[in-house]
Amino acid sequence: MDNIDNADVLNQIKHLLAENESLKAMLQEYQYNTSLKEKIIQELNLQIDSNNEAKSQFDNQAAELEFLQNYVGDAKQEIAGSVNRELYLTPQPGMEAGLKYQFEHLIQKEAFLQTQLAAMQTRLQELTTQNLLLQQETSRIAGLQILLADAVQERDEWKALAALREEK
Repeated sequence: MDNIDNADVLNQIKHLLAENESLKAMLQEYQYNTSLKEKIIQELNLQIDSNNEAKSQFDNQAAELEFLQNYVGDAKQEIAGSVNRELYLTPQPGMEAGLKYQFEHLIQKEAFLQTQLAAMQTRLQELTTQNLLLQQETSRIAGLQILLADAVQERDEWKALAALREEK
């Protein structure tokens, strides 16, 4: 009877050793997967930093666009005032040429500012699109961080289980 018990114990030990080796292999696989995910997270964090820089540029260009819009509005008011002055003032010799020059200058200035405004609006649209993509990427990163945290927790549970089995 003692031989049968010893054989059973020996079989259980062999079974536990085989199971322990299997758990070690699984643990190595989880550690490998965790390191891969950590690398991905590092890359995504670099992308976030780059995205933050792009957002800062976007904010700066939006402020510049607002400034240009205000400047164009002021130029339009100045042009309207010049036109009104020209219409209501009786032109005096020499003054008419100056007003005409000012008027032409303001028209050129408005055309230039309109061109700049159109370019800034195009850039603003591009940055808005880029910002939207960055927000989507940030959401994806958050999802990956959750998956990584779950994998790390599962790995730790496997480690704890392997340690318990080794103690027995």
